[in-house]
Amino acid sequence: MKLGSKNGKESRKLGEPKKKRNKKIIFLNIGLVVSGAILTTSIYQCVVLPKIIESEHQKTIKEMTDSNSDYVQAWILNKEIKQGDPIDIDKDLEKITVSIAGVPKDYIQDNQKIKKMVTRLKLTENTVLSEDMLVDMNQAVTDSTKNQDYDWIKVHAFAKQGDYVDIHYKKVDGTDYIVASKKKLINLNGSVFSTNLMDEDERALINGATVEASVTGGILYTSIYPDPENQTAATVTYRLNDTIKKIIENDPNVLNSAKEKLKNNNTSSENNTTVKKTSTNNNSNNSNDNENESELKPPFAKEVG
Repeated sequence: MKLGSKNGKESRKLGEPKKKRNKKIIFLNIGLVVSGAILTTSIYQCVVLPKIIESEHQKTIKEMTDSNSDYVQAWILNKEIKQGDPIDIDKDLEKITVSIAGVPKDYIQDNQKIKKMVTRLKLTENTVLSEDMLVDMNQAVTDSTKNQDYDWIKVHAFAKQGDYVDIHYKKVDGTDYIVASKKKLINLNGSVFSTNLMDEDERALINGATVEASVTGGILYTSIYPDPENQTAATVTYRLNDTIKKIIENDPNVLNSAKEKLKNNNTSSENNTTVKKTSTNNNSNNSNDNENESELKPPFAKEVG
């Protein structure tokens, strides 16, 4: 009996490791199943479900903003923007679906139109953007912006009010510099035009080029942007001469004299061109008259004489 009892105890001891292994396998399988379920749920929640929600969201928006619907998609600001500041289309905007009755008639539909634009006035957060709130950054009005008339800079022969132009300084030797780039002709009356100067630096460049041109016999003239919406502003290449700058600072009348001289030079040039054209036309007419007279003379004129 003792022997059998002993053997029984030993057999139980030998069986325990096997049971433990089975339990471990069972728990491992359960763990794998649970982990798989959690992973599947996570994938569904993090990947699949958002796509389904986004798809349904877009579908709903499309139905709401249908041409027959009273809802549209517009852009609002997610922060305050100061007057004259640009808007970052990636950071400063949010797209919303809103009743058409709650947006301006010229509301912005395509945020790409906002590029290269700045605010015309201070705009608060959640403002629905419209075209009249923005202005081309090249024509933005700031505290330093001044409207200036020019009658000493030669205007392009085919320029029209509203055109964008570069102002050039051309030396006698043909060297050409851009003094101011992509300026809008706000007003144009014959040989006089007005545009906005963005700051005192731009004004100083034009004044310096004016004096330098009058001294060296150069000219200031404009060139037109044929496709301003798709053309970037040219790089300003003129550099203010320190000597000229000091002369203007010491005697402002020098600038007025330079303007008057360039204006007179332009007028003389136009008059000379007119005289040359008239002279050419007269010579042409005289030549034609002589030809006509010879045609009218009879072949026996000499004999009669």
